[in-house]
Amino acid sequence: MVGCGDLGARIAHALNRRHQQVWTLTRSGGGPWPALCGDVTNPQSLPPLAGRIGTLVYCLTPQAREESAYRRIFVEGLRHVIAAASAEAVPRVCLVSSTAVYGDAGGGWVDEDSECRPDGFNGQVLREAESLCLSAGPENLVFRLGGIYGPGRDSLIRKARARAFDDSEASDWGNRIHVEDAAEAIAQLVVARHRGIFNIVDPSPAAPTEVVAWIAAQLGLLESPTGGTARNLGGRRISSRRLAEVGFAWRYPDYRSGYAELIRP
Repeated sequence: MVGCGDLGARIAHALNRRHQQVWTLTRSGGGPWPALCGDVTNPQSLPPLAGRIGTLVYCLTPQAREESAYRRIFVEGLRHVIAAASAEAVPRVCLVSSTAVYGDAGGGWVDEDSECRPDGFNGQVLREAESLCLSAGPENLVFRLGGIYGPGRDSLIRKARARAFDDSEASDWGNRIHVEDAAEAIAQLVVARHRGIFNIVDPSPAAPTEVVAWIAAQLGLLESPTGGTARNLGGRRISSRRLAEVGFAWRYPDYRSGYAELIRP
């Protein structure tokens, strides 16, 4: 595991439950797993990895929402780690990416074979990192995650409590995944040795304003949730069909099942 924040730690636990030996590479080391210390942005700090591991799971977050920060982590950092792990053969590389690589589809559906036309620097840099990952080996994996929610990721709950919902502003579809489902899906795909690109989202896209209104109704702050998804929404709806086809079963298949647990007294 290259990077072991909240999602990375959950992936590591999910791999352990599947009887995988996990090592972590972080700037500070430590944690419940055998740890290596190194900074992906400084290749001289990286420990020798060649011949020591079979699979790299690259799961890092830039410290700032700036193009230079994204490029240091996702392109330069990934390249440094691949080089440190390479001898005669590059180990299998699995990159945690984002659905930001897709562009606006006018509210239509997109899947892993759809053309990527990212309109933001984050999606553009991530698409470059995906190409680097996939070109490094035929068995490599890219995970395109939707918006992650779950314990500690409660911005929409805070919006509902602040009564910051307005269905008239529901203009784009939202695609999300509960953090526990994200970790389980990634671990399942890694262990089963799948390859290529997978969208890691739940099967039920919904506008953020619809989600906020539903949460508010559950909290008694709104008489009833309004029908945001009945509108002509823009953005894109991201298909998770490929993930379903390999047998993944969501614990939280839609926002209602996921948020109901988070707001339960």
